[in-house]
Amino acid sequence: MTEIVGIGAASAGAAWIDPPSSGAATVAAIIVTRTVVTRTSEVFRGVLIVKDNIKNMTLVDGLFVVLGVLALGGLVGLLAIGAAVALARRPDRAPVSTIAAADLDDYFARRAAFAVTVSARTPLAPAEIFRRLARRPYLSSLPFLSGPEWLDNDWPDKGMADLRGARSRRTMSGTIYAVSEQVIRYEPDVVIALTGTAVCTPATIASFAERFTIGATERDGVTEVRWTIAGTPRWVGWLPWRWGAPLSRPLFAFVLRHVLRLGAFRAPRPAGNED
Repeated sequence: MTEIVGIGAASAGAAWIDPPSSGAATVAAIIVTRTVVTRTSEVFRGVLIVKDNIKNMTLVDGLFVVLGVLALGGLVGLLAIGAAVALARRPDRAPVSTIAAADLDDYFARRAAFAVTVSARTPLAPAEIFRRLARRPYLSSLPFLSGPEWLDNDWPDKGMADLRGARSRRTMSGTIYAVSEQVIRYEPDVVIALTGTAVCTPATIASFAERFTIGATERDGVTEVRWTIAGTPRWVGWLPWRWGAPLSRPLFAFVLRHVLRLGAFRAPRPAGNED
């Protein structure tokens, strides 16, 4: 027969049942339950204390709390930016799925989670446009951006662009994010297409690709350039990212106009060159 021993609980005043030694599992379950109840009561008491403190808080106290939260948020933000900048130094850290040249149209039209196309017309000759795309770090004259930096040849090039073509590699950086690409289609003065090969931060991008197409227009001396860029983020690629294409189109159009600007194209001085 089980003997009931009355033990006064500290806060509940309940009776304790002392089971036989064979009921060790029951004893353990009762101990765990009492612990959970005790901890829950402590949490509720803490919430009530905080609530009372908020009611009694003065305006000055509230300002200090707000400033403390903002300072903590700023510190966390600075740490995150610092970590991102450090990661961006290695654009080849995390490989991504590559896109074959034959699959580009399907990737742009259907497979990529996000895709946007912009175009611009210019009096520049196709050869000059292609030279800028294949031989100039056209992003480096924009704030917080650098590249493309071709890994196969040192910049500035001296007639070495002819050595570039399919499988040539390059990197681009946006200060807190950097990517690596490889040429998959290279037709001088006509088209250059690239697939992403890696990014600096793991588990962020699944795949990406871009293509520049240079073509004539109905007007003599006017050339049209079309730039398509597409990609799929990792883990959340199922979201309707293409809905955001109209919002991002002005940004990409600005970059394309920057590449095609008629003024002298200022390129950064190579590292170590003091001339």
